[in-house]
Amino acid sequence: MKVLHAAALLRPPSGIMHQMQWEQDAACELAIEWKVRMFCPADGVGPSEIVVPYQRVRADAGSSRVRKLIDWVALRWGYARWLKGQESEVDVFLLRYYVHDPFQLYFVKFCKKPVYFVHHTLEGFELAMPGGWRDRVRSVLDAILAGAAIRAASGVVGVTEEIIRYERERSSQPAKKAFLYPNGISGSKLSPVLDERSDIPEILFVASYFSPWHGLDLLLESMASDNTPCVVHLVGSMSDDELAMAEKESRVVVHGVRGKEEIMLIAARCWGGISSFAMSRNNMTEACTLKVREYLAMGLPVYAGYKEVLPSSFLFYKSGQTKVSEIVSFFASVKHVARKEVAEVSMSIVGKKKLLSDLYASIKNHNA
Repeated sequence: MKVLHAAALLRPPSGIMHQMQWEQDAACELAIEWKVRMFCPADGVGPSEIVVPYQRVRADAGSSRVRKLIDWVALRWGYARWLKGQESEVDVFLLRYYVHDPFQLYFVKFCKKPVYFVHHTLEGFELAMPGGWRDRVRSVLDAILAGAAIRAASGVVGVTEEIIRYERERSSQPAKKAFLYPNGISGSKLSPVLDERSDIPEILFVASYFSPWHGLDLLLESMASDNTPCVVHLVGSMSDDELAMAEKESRVVVHGVRGKEEIMLIAARCWGGISSFAMSRNNMTEACTLKVREYLAMGLPVYAGYKEVLPSSFLFYKSGQTKVSEIVSFFASVKHVARKEVAEVSMSIVGKKKLLSDLYASIKNHNA
């Protein structure tokens, strides 16, 4: 069974590119007919085996809204045509779902091969969350197109069960065939950091940008009313209001944006890592973040405020309230476990190779 897992973005984020490359690496290790491709402007990312460069659009062509709209339409139309050209070479399409895309609907309606959409979030809620009129318009447009597109697809692939339920509901097909495919990490990325922990609990909180659903404000508010001894390292950019709050707290160290090697040096001192505390702001109670998997690969246990796609018996992730005392207590309870053990146990669950193997077998069985 030949599978094409494809996506198209004007400016693909590094996190998505890493996930797709790891998936292609896993497919090669498994020796299965599974191609991963990112359709994007030729100048959008560096050269890669997974990139399909589209020459008619430039990632840096301009920042005006009109220019962005023209580029978006050109990319989506070019992508749909490219997918149509792959039809004779492919048995199954897995397409990263893109919001309010009429060309996506056109393709799935007329494709002669099975198409499964891959969903990573509750799209309608995420679009509307900023609250502006443009956000509401985009959310309505997606609601109109999504139901028809998902109904026309052979099935849904979601990174969480919550997302699968959401997509089934908005397609009015509660029994729609669906597969769970959580985010995973490559085995080659297993890199436990050095263990330089001291008796003072140090905690790592990383984000490229601290968005509302990260709940950094909730953590800082908790610290203001809880004097539990600790040090919290904040890595990433944040709003001016959050920065002002952080600078008032003596137990917080603001690092700003840092590279991988610098983050690993900071992580060596930490008892654990923090993920999001406010997924409810995006109407989510469950998530499957790459950040959690990166912490675990470094050998850091993780604390957050939402349910993860991990077994309930898994010892190195805890979902709880945004209370500094509870966070420190959890990390203290697993501090005796070596970094290497945390990483190796975690990889047996979140390794990309195992997750891909399970998905391939399920889709193959569905199309037998």
